[in-house]
Formats: sequence, C-alpha cells, structure tokens
Amino acid sequence: MKALREVGLARDLPISIERLCTLKGKGSVYRLCGVGASLVSIIAKCGPRDRMLVERFAYQEMLPQIGLTRLECYGFFEDENKEDEDGECWLLLEDACGEKYSESRPSHVALASEWTARLHVKTAARHLGAHLPNHGKGYYLENLVEAGRIILEAREIRRFSAKNALLLETIASHCDALGSHWNEIWRFCDAFPKCLLHGDLINKNMMIRMLAGRPALYVMDWECASWSVPVEDIAGLDMAIYWPIVREIWPQLDLETAQRAAHMGSIMKYSAWIHGYSLGLLCDNEDIEDTFEDLRYCEDKLATARREAGW
Repeated sequence: MKALREVGLARDLPISIERLCTLKGKGSVYRLCGVGASLVSIIAKCGPRDRMLVERFAYQEMLPQIGLTRLECYGFFEDENKEDEDGECWLLLEDACGEKYSESRPSHVALASEWTARLHVKTAARHLGAHLPNHGKGYYLENLVEAGRIILEAREIRRFSAKNALLLETIASHCDALGSHWNEIWRFCDAFPKCLLHGDLINKNMMIRMLAGRPALYVMDWECASWSVPVEDIAGLDMAIYWPIVREIWPQLDLETAQRAAHMGSIMKYSAWIHGYSLGLLCDNEDIEDTFEDLRYCEDKLATARREAGW
C-alpha cells in the first residue's frame, strides 16, 4: 500500500489481495483487485533490486521506444529508508488478462515468432549493454557445470531406483558432452549480433489479447532479460516466420542456420531447467518423483535438441 500510494495509484485498500505462486528466490507477486476509483486489478511484484531494475528498464524505457505490445508499468517503488543497496523493491504492473499462450497452438507460436523477431531486430542496433546484465559463454556453461555437480552430489548421498539412477547418468553424460564442446557451441552462437534477450519465453510468461480486432502477444516477467545473443529466445519458435524478419539486418543468416540456432537455444533452455530441477534431488521430500518427472521431460527435450543441432 505504501508503494501504491507513493506512485499515486490508490489511497484506499483494494477489495482483495491474492498472493500468486512464484519460484523460490524470485520474490513475491500479488494481485490487487479493485484498486482506485476504476476498481482495476494491479500486479505488485516485490523482488531483489537488481532484478526489478532490469524489469523496470524493459517495461518503462525499452519496450515503449521500439513500439511492441507491452503491459503498462504503473510505477516503481524503492524504500529510501533501507540501508541495504541490494534490498527489495516494488514494481506495479497492469494485470495480464487474456488467453494463456500455448506452444502447441501454431497460431500462438506464429505470434511469438513475429513478436520476438521484431524485438531482436529493433534492439540489435542499440547499445544496451550498460543497462542490462551481459550473458555470455560462461553464463550458459555454468548451468551445465552446476547441473552435473548437483547430480554427482545427489548420487553420492542418496539412493535412487534403477530407473531414476539411469536417468541421472544420462543427464550427466549430456552435461559432460556439451561441456567438452562448449567452445565450439559458443563460437556458433557468438556469431549472432547481441540484442535484448528476454531469457524466459515460456508459456506462463506470455498472454494473447485482442488489439484492434486482432490477436496480439503480451510478454511479461522481464527480470531475466539480458544483453546477449538471441538463441535462447528462439527455442521452440517458427523459423519460417522469424527468419524473414531478422534477415533484414542479418543478411548473412540463412534459414538453415536460423533453425540450427533455435536448436542451440533449446540446449541452453533445457540445460537451465535441468539445473533448476536438479536442486530438488538434494532435498529430502515426498515430491522426489515429481522432480524426476520434470527431469525426464527435460532430458528428452535436450536429447532432441542435441540431435537436431548436431551435438
């Protein structure tokens, strides 16, 4: 409420407050229903200052400049009384209503492919490295290294069924093989121009809404945005739609190379997911089979991406 009042959104309490689910370490998110005289819904995000500053930059500065559809950012609030420079801040956003994005629907994938291509094209010519984290070779390699280390540690301290132990062995072999060829993999990726990378283009972070009578894509959760090569964003997109747009400024990029880059993006995407899910192996909880189900899904996707990319 202090944040709402500070940015002039409301003086009175909302009708209701709903806490939304978030991943561990990603702060807290609330939906405030019935805010102000118009009784709108607002999303209030509280998280580490460095992440919230990145997200604010995307919503308030970058996206308005390049003219892509975006959620409205109502304000940013930082408690000036806090002495900790790395303390938490509040970001107040438009509630993303609409139809949930589905990667299994070609029309949704087509929208995402065009929107992402325009994001990359419009930001590649801008010098944004000073405003965003720079994610390079070491950033992506760390996911592989850490996943392999966690799996090794888990196998030393816990006993798993033969089926699950085999899965961990398979994933560890992926990590070792990709890590040993990472210089070559990154050499391919690093040939692409750097641009604004969303870094977390998954179903839950995209919504479809009608705009001027036509479906339009709205992308949220920019806290993982960075200045990097575009390959991670294009994992799972339709290169037949993405490629004709980006070749306007990247004439050296042919369709075959774009398709291989998308498979490279899947390698990076599912390596990061494996790293995140593998942390559950170290916890003594009743949901361990859910963790293995998630890891099995990621291993299948990673194996496919390796095969298609030629690694």
